[in-house]
Amino acid sequence: MQLKHSAVKRGGVTSSYWSGGTQDVSCHTGAEGLRFSFMLPSKGGGDTQIQVSVGLEDLRVLLKQLAAEHPDFAQTLAECTQVAVSALLKLKKSG
Repeated sequence: MQLKHSAVKRGGVTSSYWSGGTQDVSCHTGAEGLRFSFMLPSKGGGDTQIQVSVGLEDLRVLLKQLAAEHPDFAQTLAECTQVAVSALLKLKKSG
């Protein structure tokens, strides 16, 4: 899936600002969790491919933290629960 409201910026360790980057960020879901992929321009020319993987256990922690810091996001989390329960029921019926 293509992320429409996300961006990647780049900056140096000694730099006090973020610059450049891309808004062309994709996300893949799988048994291992989430995988984010994007490309950034390389310093010497060309592009550098980058992939960030977030494991399921880390994702659990992130979602709990998100819920604690953004309680107004509860409706979305409740909708996610409904989607998961529906998928589990389908698996149970087909199995």
